[in-house]
Amino acid sequence: MPSDIPSHVQHTRAFKHCEPLADLPVLDMDNLSALNEHGKDVFLTAVENVTTMPDWLFGETPDTKGALHNSTACAVVIVEKAKQIVDAFYFYFYSFDEGADITQVLPPLNRILPDSKPGDHFGNHVGDWEHNMVRFQEGVPVGIWYSQHAWGEACLWDDVACLSKEGDRPIVYSARGSHANYPSAGSHVHDAALIDVADKGRLWDPIQPAWFYTYNPSTDNLTALEPETAPTDWFRFLGGWGDQQYPDDDPRQQ
Repeated sequence: MPSDIPSHVQHTRAFKHCEPLADLPVLDMDNLSALNEHGKDVFLTAVENVTTMPDWLFGETPDTKGALHNSTACAVVIVEKAKQIVDAFYFYFYSFDEGADITQVLPPLNRILPDSKPGDHFGNHVGDWEHNMVRFQEGVPVGIWYSQHAWGEACLWDDVACLSKEGDRPIVYSARGSHANYPSAGSHVHDAALIDVADKGRLWDPIQPAWFYTYNPSTDNLTALEPETAPTDWFRFLGGWGDQQYPDDDPRQQ
């Protein structure tokens, strides 16, 4: 489920090369950029052993109206790209990404691990950012982009065969576990053989609540719009938002 971004940071320490960085202050949304002096290969690493599946990994379940009450899991960044063209990026955060189900693989790769059973996953990891981007031209939406693993998919706004809507708002189908975004429900193949399953599950309205910003690419300036007190320093952090991949001989790597 979507996760509170500040709470995620509070459950982590900064690691580099799988070792904690020393002499750092307690991390929060207002000082993450200071970690950049240690390079881009800094990882916000869970303090707890995540293989025990602590509660904070699983985020917050939206209420019946799609709202979160104890979490801010979305940041909306509005970018004026050219005259009369504005892109609105909706960034969604999840503390835990469940990797692919080994049994949900196209043949012949599904026969590589014959002893696999439903519920066996590979690629689980901590920290997952996903996004949609809606493009506006002269104030009117004209298209939407869906992030999907290393790539994505786009729909024209008026393409009813591609884009699902509820009223004037697009419906995004988030894949179970991976959170890849799709314009339609069902099974979707990615990376040639793996299968994402996205169905009509619990509704989440990501702007209830969200942080809203404007970003100027020319000046690299990020400004908080709503609330005006929304943190901005975290936007500069260049590292990873979860544990670095564990070595093969680590007991957590199974």
